[in-house]
Amino acid sequence: MLGLTAADQCSDEEVARQIHEKGAQNVIVTLGEGGAMIVNDTLCMKVPGIQVQAVDTTGAGDTFSIMDDIFNKRYLTVKHPGKSKYIK
Repeated sequence: MLGLTAADQCSDEEVARQIHEKGAQNVIVTLGEGGAMIVNDTLCMKVPGIQVQAVDTTGAGDTFSIMDDIFNKRYLTVKHPGKSKYIK
């Protein structure tokens, strides 16, 4: 999609911004224990990870996807009206 190779030295933010420039409204990057980052027209925000004692990581991606929906519905619609994928 971006034409990058493993040898390219790009930060997570740079890659997210390039994806956003290709047309993605909100780009969310998971950073493992480092948390996550969202990039859109008005925002580049890192959300720190929460220290937990993981017992089983089954469903972690599903849980993250649900939190993405909650973020879009609650945070973006209140703090950044018109920036949520749920608002036309």
